[in-house]
Amino acid sequence: MGNPKSFRLEAAGWGFWLVTSLVLAGPSVYIAYQVTQEHLSREIPFAMGIVVAAFVSAFVTYIANLIIQRNNERRRSAEAKQAKKQKKR
Repeated sequence: MGNPKSFRLEAAGWGFWLVTSLVLAGPSVYIAYQVTQEHLSREIPFAMGIVVAAFVSAFVTYIANLIIQRNNERRRSAEAKQAKKQKKR
């Protein structure tokens, strides 16, 4: 893996999902309280908001992983082309 000082992000993992879940929890719970009816208990809109935040953050993490993996694949193919040119000479 070459240089230990260079850090390359290979994937957005559980930590990224947890952070995005926590960031999206507040707005999701607020929206759930605005959308639900007043006769429901407080736990139902809170739980709905947490579940929606978890699903949305999973989607955001999936998109982030797609972008990271495509960038890594482009980098690897460019390195392979460069190595092939060096080997040819």
